[in-house]
Amino acid sequence: MHVSRIFEVLGTIIVLLCVSEFLIMSSQTDLIAIKRTEVGKLELWMSQKEASTLKRRMRGIRTYLEWGSGGSTLNLAPIASEHAASIEHNQDWCDSVRNKLAAQNYTTVKLYCAPCQHKNGTDGTYAEFRSYIDLVDRIGQATWDFVFIDGRARVAAAIKALSYITPKTIVALHDSNRVRWDNANTYAPVLHFYDVVEEISGEQGLAILRRKTKFDRLEGDHVAVQRILNTGNDIYKLSKNITSIVR
Repeated sequence: MHVSRIFEVLGTIIVLLCVSEFLIMSSQTDLIAIKRTEVGKLELWMSQKEASTLKRRMRGIRTYLEWGSGGSTLNLAPIASEHAASIEHNQDWCDSVRNKLAAQNYTTVKLYCAPCQHKNGTDGTYAEFRSYIDLVDRIGQATWDFVFIDGRARVAAAIKALSYITPKTIVALHDSNRVRWDNANTYAPVLHFYDVVEEISGEQGLAILRRKTKFDRLEGDHVAVQRILNTGNDIYKLSKNITSIVR
């Protein structure tokens, strides 16, 4: 075999190995952003499986609420047929997303900004993000068909949602891999109030939740939910407060 032919075969083998390695890595991480080629669009930064699960669960919804604006605001919120609201804590990012919404002419999606001071690198507490969490009180929607939590102070957001949802409402918690029962600083308190009906594992994770039936009485009871929020993220305080609320 000629030397040139040998190098040609070797080159082909190397290319095939590189492609195979790339495909294996892609399948393992499953972090394929849902690319939007239209000008002004934002990407949905989650796995293909997570995005597909959300869209499947959102079929037929009329109303949509999210804490945490971004790709979901442009790619998920417009699925709601009547009304969608997005709440964001970062003013600069909020302005950027608002411009993109205007460019796409999404008239059913409303963006609300509630600037908050917080410690970088932390999820944040209700005390730090109170204006952001409580902004939903000013929107004027009694209940929501779908709630997506992908912003700051996620435990507080999930608790706040309790009085704004029905037994049929789906609450989706992104980055659900942070749930750890032995660490009160993660999302574990959420599981006191919600049942996990579907979960997508991976580097980020997505939990599809429904409110526990024993807390259905909290629908519309914003005062009771406020009492829970005032306990903070302490899982043991939450446990004690839950007992008094469900009696």
